[in-house]
This record gives sequence, C-alpha cells and structure tokens, in this order.
Amino acid sequence: MKSRRLALWRSPRLMSSEVSRALASSGMSREEAASKLGVSVSYLNRVAAGTKQPSEELERALVAAFGADPRAFARWEPAEVGSMVRVARAELGITAKYLSELTGVSRREICHIEKGRLTPTRASLSRLSSALVAIADEKGLVCESSRDLAAIEHANRIYGRQA
Repeated sequence: MKSRRLALWRSPRLMSSEVSRALASSGMSREEAASKLGVSVSYLNRVAAGTKQPSEELERALVAAFGADPRAFARWEPAEVGSMVRVARAELGITAKYLSELTGVSRREICHIEKGRLTPTRASLSRLSSALVAIADEKGLVCESSRDLAAIEHANRIYGRQA
C-alpha cells in the first residue's frame, strides 16, 4: 500500500473533541448533521472519534455550519517540520546522506523536507524521527527537535491505521 502524504495535525485529539462538541451543541442527530454537511454518518462518526482525518471541505463546513473552533484544525506546516529535521540533523552532526542511508528515505526527499517543499509521508516521518531520537540517545544528547518530531509522529499515528 502506498503511503500518502497527510496533514500533520498539531493536536488530533483536540480536533476530534472539537468536532464532537460542535455536533453535540447543534442539537441535531448525527444523521441530520451528516446530511447537512454532505457526508456519510460513518465518516462523520470516525472523524468525531479521531480515527479518520477530516477533509478540508468538512473542516470548513463544521466551522461555518456548527461553529467549530477553526484553531482545532491547525496543522504543522511543511516548513516547520523541515526546520525541525534540519536543526536536529545539525545538532547531531550528521549529514543528509548518512541520515538517508540509516532510514531508507532518499537524500533528495530529506533535502526537500528540510526546505519545506515537501510534507513527509507517515512512513518517512516515522523513520526520520526514530533515527534522530536513536542517534541523540546514542550520543547522550538532548535534541529537542528530534523529540518534537517523534511527538508529532506519535500524535498523528492513529491516521496510519486507515484502510
């Protein structure tokens, strides 16, 4: 199965709880809300449970129709993620080539991620964060950027289980 590039949510749990709150405060049943939003009840339930990421259209509709807080849908920008990778690599004193050999993520992809031109796939982010944390641990360093990447990957891992 091909790994897709997904939005990296700042707080997936906050997002799903805000969706549930907005739906509950509307006074509508899930069936009525899904009909009004133009989505299936199953999809809406999975978004509210936090097991499916919402589309941008659904986010906009939830904010407009149900008064959901748009801040709950905040994402990490590619430039922010790229900066974390670049800073972690610099703090650990490793090259992009070495990181590429260690993770199996191409050097070209690492360079594009670091420049903010590319959002990493779930698999790439997992490999990069795991390797950077392992190198920091091995060297006995506290590398906050690598730990932040691991926290982002961990928080967004639930979306990796989609069929």
